[in-house]
Amino acid sequence: MTLLRIALLSLPLSLACGDKDGDDTSTGDGGADGGGTDGRGDGGTDGGTDGGTDGGTDGGTEEMGFTLTGTVVDLATRAPGGEGLCIHALDPTSVLGGDTELDIVASAVVGTGGSYTLEDVVMPSLLGMFVLVADCADEGTVWTTATGIPTSDYEDLGEGDTLNQTALLVSTTFKMGMEASMAATGSTHDLATEGAIIAFVQDAAGNPVGGATVTCEDCPLTWYMDADSSDGLFTTGPSLNTTTVQAAGSLVVIPAAPLDSYETAIADSSYTWDNQTFGSLPGLAVIGAFNANP
Repeated sequence: MTLLRIALLSLPLSLACGDKDGDDTSTGDGGADGGGTDGRGDGGTDGGTDGGTDGGTDGGTEEMGFTLTGTVVDLATRAPGGEGLCIHALDPTSVLGGDTELDIVASAVVGTGGSYTLEDVVMPSLLGMFVLVADCADEGTVWTTATGIPTSDYEDLGEGDTLNQTALLVSTTFKMGMEASMAATGSTHDLATEGAIIAFVQDAAGNPVGGATVTCEDCPLTWYMDADSSDGLFTTGPSLNTTTVQAAGSLVVIPAAPLDSYETAIADSSYTWDNQTFGSLPGLAVIGAFNANP
């Protein structure tokens, strides 16, 4: 595995993968100092530098990781899609610590029917990981979307193991629809710059829970999506929605969400949630879930 570091603000242009300029980088073997092609470093040899073995440096042996596979699904339509988009496994540790670069550990191109496979995923993060869906060359079709995976899902996985994970994508069209609905209430959010949490509020079985709220100490306004876009995605008539709407998947959107402890609650106490540390990343749609206790 070779770690690729990419600046957040240059993300749509930098996350090129697949057969670009004649070199296949779809397996994520591109070296950080070698132009991102076939693992070539400054020494120009295949897979390593200074005479190292394939995929390693200085004669070391590459650590083999698990396989991450699944389907890319459009958040708005709930249909599989994304063929030809780039998909990446992301270690968020450095960014959540205040860095401005993403650590990409594996990359591929989304196939027919939204299928994808990321191989040799070595994930040291103890803070969870993300599956990132993005345009490969800034085509403008998708808002770069990061679906969260908790540490417990992958911490015991290694060579020969496979993890299945649905990766969501937010189209540019849907992002613009959210911004337009926010603007209709006087908001000036620029989601493509600020980033946002987009999260499902669910019971312990993964079913949407209506009537819940999500807040944090330093949170901006939480936007609660409904299923009727005719009067705006976040309003019922002229009024802002103030709790989750089950018919819309109990989806909440928090632009420029700080890294903080988030509290989920419901007025009738029919469910309880543990507080969850969460936060958005600049420029990204960060997908997560607040799952109730059993």
